[in-house]
Amino acid sequence: MKENNLFRLVLLTREQISSFGLFSNVVLLTFLKFVMENPEMIGDGNVNYKKVYEFRKIFDQAKEGKKLLQTQDFELIFESVDENKSTTTEKMFFKDLASVYAKLFTKETGQSVLFKALNDIELPNSTDEMKQFLENVLVASVGDVKKTGEHTTNKSLRTLVAKILNVKENETFLDCFCGYSSMLLSLDNYSKYIGYDIDYNSYLTTVLVELMLGKKKSNVVLGDFIESDTNGIADKVFSDAPLGLRYSSLRPANDEYMNLSRDLNVIAIHKGVDALKEGGIAVFAVPSRALTSVSRGYVELRKRLAKSGLKAVIELPPMWAGTSIQTNLIVYQKGYKGNVKFISAISANKSPRNKLINVLLEQDIQCIISDLESENTLSKHSISVDCRDVICANTFLMSKYIHLENVSNKYRDVKTIDNELNELYAKFNKNIL
Repeated sequence: MKENNLFRLVLLTREQISSFGLFSNVVLLTFLKFVMENPEMIGDGNVNYKKVYEFRKIFDQAKEGKKLLQTQDFELIFESVDENKSTTTEKMFFKDLASVYAKLFTKETGQSVLFKALNDIELPNSTDEMKQFLENVLVASVGDVKKTGEHTTNKSLRTLVAKILNVKENETFLDCFCGYSSMLLSLDNYSKYIGYDIDYNSYLTTVLVELMLGKKKSNVVLGDFIESDTNGIADKVFSDAPLGLRYSSLRPANDEYMNLSRDLNVIAIHKGVDALKEGGIAVFAVPSRALTSVSRGYVELRKRLAKSGLKAVIELPPMWAGTSIQTNLIVYQKGYKGNVKFISAISANKSPRNKLINVLLEQDIQCIISDLESENTLSKHSISVDCRDVICANTFLMSKYIHLENVSNKYRDVKTIDNELNELYAKFNKNIL
């Protein structure tokens, strides 16, 4: 792609369209060109072909200067993607979004900018190249706009999660808070991808990305994962819940988890565990309070995880854009009964380009994966702990386990202790004299 021309357009739209994200703008423009040039590649599950071809006809007339695009013309393309949605709120959203784009692109000057931008976009030739194209745009968006971090997960963190989960072709993957489809772009196998998001822009963006990646039908849901029935649907689960959100105390407690805590992280992890099939694996990105908080909600959560399948706790540097809050990963496998790995990668590389976004290098990721897969003694930054000790302690605090367990000869007899004391006295006397 011609990055300079494309990102010049991004800056233009970012100034004039405040209701749609930077990444979403590029995805939408790419999708417009994709529809124009490759309609046969669009899946037939969620797309109304009649509306797509109607839009193409109108769009071609506008491109030839025979007419100006109108608000209702943009509505066609949004409706074609989301024809099965019928609530008044959703219809109003697409209508408003079409209106915003129409204001920018329906005047002659705006139309010329639109067509020039579409000419500057060079569509990738394959699904893999399209995936890399969208990944590049997403990473650039996160680097340039801190707010975009609210809807994405750090690329190197996604890479680590993807390696841990290792989603197979026939496995169902659940993305609890899909945002701008960032985790989707990091998976090798996404044919059974299911995503949830309550944000309209994130939902639409992820649907468009799925269609451009060749999926025949989108399984992205515009709705609240917490209130959805997802029990036992997934082989693999990833949750990167928005930080610091709580459910209002005025909101009715419709399940046992909300009675325990109003913290979104607590509820999301419980729901993520419920969504797993037996033997399924989940990764939860959490702040440090999830590892140590003595609030009832977190105490009960850690108890449940440790008793039913906690595999690992991974301590990382801050990986969320725009915040210095430390990031941690909880790795869980439903029904697992073995030892728990505690891995500290807090000293992993920091990006020199942006102090707010840390980057795990490939060697960092490989070291973490090696420790996770190791059957024997781990590196000096990790340890394997009996799950019964974790249950008794009811804390996932890294220093509690690594500090204690890394002391050699934990159980020493009196003779050994006496010899060590004599050595210390000898060194002390030598220094005094």
